[in-house]
This record gives sequence, C-alpha cells and structure tokens, in this order.
Amino acid sequence: MRPNGQGTMSQVGAVGASHPQMSRVSLLWVTAMAVVLVGCQPKPAPQVVVKNQSTPGAANTLPPPPPGPDATSPPNVPEAGKTTPPTTKPGASTPTTPDLAAIGKAPEHPMPEKAMTVDPTERNGWAAQSLPDLGKDADRALTQPRDIMGTASVFYEVDGNKLTGRAVIKLRDAKTYAIEYFLPETAQAKNLIKADGKRAFRQENYEWKPVSSALADTDLPTWLKRFAANQFNAVTYGKDGWADVVDRLQKGEAGFTTVTQQKSTKLNGKDYMTYRILATKPDKTEFEAIFDAKQHLPLTVRYNEPGKNGSVNRILWTCKWAGGGQHEAKDFALPATIPNTPTKA
Repeated sequence: MRPNGQGTMSQVGAVGASHPQMSRVSLLWVTAMAVVLVGCQPKPAPQVVVKNQSTPGAANTLPPPPPGPDATSPPNVPEAGKTTPPTTKPGASTPTTPDLAAIGKAPEHPMPEKAMTVDPTERNGWAAQSLPDLGKDADRALTQPRDIMGTASVFYEVDGNKLTGRAVIKLRDAKTYAIEYFLPETAQAKNLIKADGKRAFRQENYEWKPVSSALADTDLPTWLKRFAANQFNAVTYGKDGWADVVDRLQKGEAGFTTVTQQKSTKLNGKDYMTYRILATKPDKTEFEAIFDAKQHLPLTVRYNEPGKNGSVNRILWTCKWAGGGQHEAKDFALPATIPNTPTKA
C-alpha cells in the first residue's frame, strides 16, 4: 500500500544543499495576497475557476479573497437548512451544483513569504471584540452534519526544513470524515485521519492507529504546534477542540497573553467579517487563528516560535471551504485490513 501522499520538502541554509524531491503536492494560494503584502496598490483579485467533473464543460467560480495577510475566500458553504443556488455556465441551460471534488483542481500560485507575518493587534483594521463563544462556534461548525470540503494550503519552515503542500478535508459528520494534514515532525508525509461511519483510524508518519480519545493532544504547547490535526479534535475525538484551547489561552495558560478581535473587509462591495484569536508570549511565540464570522469555519492559522540558532520556526495553514454538493462513499473508505506496520511507497 502506498502512503496517502507527500509534500514537497527541501533543506535550506546550506549553500548548494539539495534533497530528493518526493511526490509533489501542489500548493493552492491566493495571488492577490502578494500584491497587498509588498505594499503595492491592491488590484482586483482573480477569480479561481475549477472544473465540475460531474458535468463536462461546466465550471464553478469561487469568489476572490479579501486582501491582507489573512486573505482567503469566505466559505462557499450553505447555511444550516439552506442549499447553495445552482450555477450555470454561460450559454448553458442546465444548472449545476458545486462539485466538492473539483476544488482541489484549482491552479497553483506561489507562496508569498510575508504571508507568514502575524498582524500586530493594532494594525490592518483589527479591533478588540469579546468573543466568548469563538471556540464553541468553530467546533459546532466543524461537527455539524453536512457535506463540506476544505482545501488547505500548508507551509512550514522549521529548523532549516521547508515544506509546502495541499491537504484536503472532507467532513460529513462525527463518524464520517477524511482529514489530511502535515506536521513538521513527520517531514513530507501527508497524514490522515479517516472514519467510514463504522471504523476510524489515524495514519501518521505512515503508521496506522485506531482513533481514540487517548490520541488527542492535551498539552497546550503541543496542541498549538500540532494544530493542523488538533483543530479537528471535536470531530475526531469529541474533545480538546477549539472550545477547549480558546478557553485555556484566554486564561493565560502556558504564559500566553491573548486577545480576540474582529475585522471588516470590503469584498465585492460588501462587508466581509472575520474573527481572530491572537496569543503571544514574551519569547515571541505567536499563535493566531482567523475564522469566518458567519460560518465560523477556520480560515487561517499561524504558529511562530523561536527556533535553533536565532531562527524562527513558522507554520501556516489557510483553507478554502466549499459545500452544497455531496461526497462519495469512496471518499471515506478505509482498507479492508488495516496494516499493523508502517506503510511506505
């Protein structure tokens, strides 16, 4: 059996250093962000068009992202009890609904380095706002029974190693999901937590384990470093999700000073609101999570901490969400027999 996939990893800091390239996971990013971050005048963000595989020739156009270092598209997900209006290709007579599998076919864009920067509390429109239910709302959004899909762009630079990759998140309910994620400690391995409605397993660093609450990270600093997986704990483990970590950060655990804020951005002539929690320590450790204010889904998460020899370890995860379609049963299928040894290519 082959592993779920790999990211692209390279060694930096040594002249002429190179490493074998693993199977490349393409990176989905937003070109408009680079324009804003380098201080140029903002330009209209390009539409990202993805093909609808279920209807040849049809296409779904996702809205452009708001500008700024937290740039990402608002979730294209129906609200509870509502459906997404069908889209129609110009000149076509048959409307089509969003194709969840098509989101991962969007074109590549380069990673702007300045996207790793966390906005200080007083800059770029962030304003203090009490958000007592921020974590609870995020957990509720992720565990709500419905078919949604996220395509996450991932970047990390840790102790001289860099990785860029794309991870796909498919959610139906607390017993049916497929969540991909990268971690610095597992190098270029694309990790996976998957449940088919009856069985649930985690494959991390190619090793399979049954999903149980014992696998959940409870130590706060560890949770933050492994946020790519832990932010879905309310789905996978039923505990230690966003509600728990937001509460602990606001209480100052592990020496963090924490603020919650909101920001309104003009998007296609309309106000688009986002929320964030920002936790910092005197040693310049930073944890930032940005959520859509309406759907409460996580959009951007950053974690920065001091690294070796004066370097800074940086991790960025940013996600585009879509819904209104339906996943296939094969999206959640597990092997009939789970390997009891690590499975590599």
